Amino acid sequence: MMDELKSSLYLITNPKEAKPGELVAALQALDDHVKTSSAEIHPRLLHFLQKRSYQKAWTWLHGGEPEKGTCGK
Repeated sequence: MMDELKSSLYLITNPKEAKPGELVAALQALDDHVKTSSAEIHPRLLHFLQKRSYQKAWTWLHGGEPEKGTCGK
């Protein structure tokens, strides 16, 4: 599952490298993972995915510390 999440996040955060239809498929795959596998996803990553903070999710998955946002927390 993590490889699929990373692949989808890569395409979304690098849209110039996506082929026609790949962005839509990547967004749908992330939405599906959030709906069906939320119990298996780390809570912080799940938060980023639910808020569609894809750059933050990508950064966090690669060991970085995403900038704080304005989600109210």
